[in-house]
Amino acid sequence: MRLLWGIILLLSIPTAAHAQTCYNHTELLKSLKDQHAEKLVGRGTSHGMIIELFVNSKTGSWTLFYTRPDGVSCPIATGFNWEKTRSGKDT
Repeated sequence: MRLLWGIILLLSIPTAAHAQTCYNHTELLKSLKDQHAEKLVGRGTSHGMIIELFVNSKTGSWTLFYTRPDGVSCPIATGFNWEKTRSGKDT
């Protein structure tokens, strides 16, 4: 699982050819709640950053982002059709 988060984080690091829009962590959380009704379903750390996953269980929308130590949050990926699976079970 740590390897998966590490890969996701590495793939999300912006390059000169790919500018990334980042946000204040508090403002991003408010937007996820108010505009998308997404709630925190998981959190971990990687390379000194916090990785968080927010999901709206009714619509299936989801947002994955990392937050740097300075409180700036950058989206890694967003999407739809999120499905909850059983913990510890192979799918």
